[in-house]
Amino acid sequence: MSGGAAFQVIHIHSREWGISLALGFGSIPLGAFIRCIPTAPLEYVFTKLRIMSVDEILPTTRPDAAGRNRAINSVRDN
Repeated sequence: MSGGAAFQVIHIHSREWGISLALGFGSIPLGAFIRCIPTAPLEYVFTKLRIMSVDEILPTTRPDAAGRNRAINSVRDN
């Protein structure tokens, strides 16, 4: 058997199946809710709480003054 212990399959009961499905389906609306939160107020709060420094620039998908897209270029380069 290839894959070793990481890819072994064991039998789980219906309770574990239900928990797995609930967590999986629950993550979809949670992810959608998180994406609806505007970033500007959070950035302000994180800066005031010193969780994020003022100099730290978050990558965006908007092009900068020179027409470059820093976020996409960063992903492409990595």
